[in-house]
Amino acid sequence: MEFRFECIFEKKLIGLKLNMSLSSNRTFELWQKFMLRRNEIQNQVNSSLYSLQNYPPNYFSNFSPDNKFDKWALAEVENFDFVPNGMFTFNLPAGNY
Repeated sequence: MEFRFECIFEKKLIGLKLNMSLSSNRTFELWQKFMLRRNEIQNQVNSSLYSLQNYPPNYFSNFSPDNKFDKWALAEVENFDFVPNGMFTFNLPAGNY
């Protein structure tokens, strides 16, 4: 797998999230639930899907595989006018990723 950096504009994303740790990885569960419901998301920009990890402050300062973080399964949308029940919004700021 090759990695790349991109400069992107802000993205509006809708999807599901689960709190997990590396030692208690629930990625399969998250994506399984998301894929069953992804067609409920209206105004999708394209067919791309996003996996995002949101780590709390100091997550890496005192690293442990048991530290918790939020993992997201997301689709990009034009706006947040309709958010399906049980789903969440996430604004990904513009920047270099």
